[in-house]
Amino acid sequence: MELDVAKVGILAGRTLDEIERLSLSISLGPTARAPHHGLALGSIARAHGLLASMTVLEVQGRRDALGVLNRAIFEVWLLGLVVHLGDESDLEKIDSDDAHFRNKLAKQLPGLVEPVAAVGHPWPVFQRAERLGELFAARGLDATVPTTWYRSLYAIESLNGAHAGLDSLRRHLDVGAEKVAIIFSPDEGSAGLAHLASGAHLAGMLAQMIYNDLGLDTTTLSELAASMLELEQPGRDDAKELCRRLVGAAIGLGAHVTTMSLTDGLGQVVPPVPITAATGCLGEWHPDTGALWTLDVDSDSGRAMVLAHELGHVVLHPKGEPSLGPTLAEEATVHHAASIVCDRFAVPGYLADLARADGCPRPGEAAPADAAALAARIIQLVNGEAQ
Repeated sequence: MELDVAKVGILAGRTLDEIERLSLSISLGPTARAPHHGLALGSIARAHGLLASMTVLEVQGRRDALGVLNRAIFEVWLLGLVVHLGDESDLEKIDSDDAHFRNKLAKQLPGLVEPVAAVGHPWPVFQRAERLGELFAARGLDATVPTTWYRSLYAIESLNGAHAGLDSLRRHLDVGAEKVAIIFSPDEGSAGLAHLASGAHLAGMLAQMIYNDLGLDTTTLSELAASMLELEQPGRDDAKELCRRLVGAAIGLGAHVTTMSLTDGLGQVVPPVPITAATGCLGEWHPDTGALWTLDVDSDSGRAMVLAHELGHVVLHPKGEPSLGPTLAEEATVHHAASIVCDRFAVPGYLADLARADGCPRPGEAAPADAAALAARIIQLVNGEAQ
């Protein structure tokens, strides 16, 4: 699905303006909740600043950096709503997390970071998302939203851009037979623009929930958030988005996902291969270590096929099991299940395109009885349902 560049930009700009306009009407009295409200309002300002930075990058044509800022907005959204909807115990956990890492840095950088008296304990981001899910449920909201956003946005962007993994570097290279060219502004296509859309949605949703509880009229913010959410929904024919969801599902199950490039006889990296020309083993899942690698292929649809296949193995062999390698029967089940998944998300031709891969059944061959159930589980994970 191609996003409308002008429409996303307009909605993001209107969201920024409406957040600022409503801030002029805030009047906090000396209530017991004032400390919570004050901190929550700080999260609105922080998200507003990050979203404004994203709009500048979009104008400058640097969509490759939008995901990093969108990930940061998610963290602010998560923190702000836990503070706003939670209680004193949540604030204590946040303070304890800060103390833990502050004291850790103070030992490593004496004189630059001042320690605090509290010992502190970490409160991981996923646990915060689970806590916000509980707070959402108490309000009659969808409790799966925070953890779904964690997997589909935070975890994937941690892999793809926020941390300097090898895949984040490959996006900036065009590897040819005789030379390597640097790409300073890689074409992120609709995926980059989708980050701006979801960033505006998150910032608007954060402000809407907090402002609404302060008695402000947030009708316009609600309408803007709904419009942006509608824009950012992936089309079923979007292979790039399917790849993102498959990677997110694998990460949610404890996998560390990497892409492996092929080399020639001289040890030089060769260009990604067409999926129809790929032979042998196209990926491997090692449940004992949590390592999952896939072959670097030249299309999003091909990568989605390989990821769907490997996610099937992850489901069948959870992280922590010994790595014994799949049987021929398991390979047939996983291939058929991956084919069903790809067809479901409009990435057709799996069995034909992967005909030269290890253990791939021929088109028309009867599927094993357990393939449909495995496919259904993978589709649940891809759709962000509870893992």
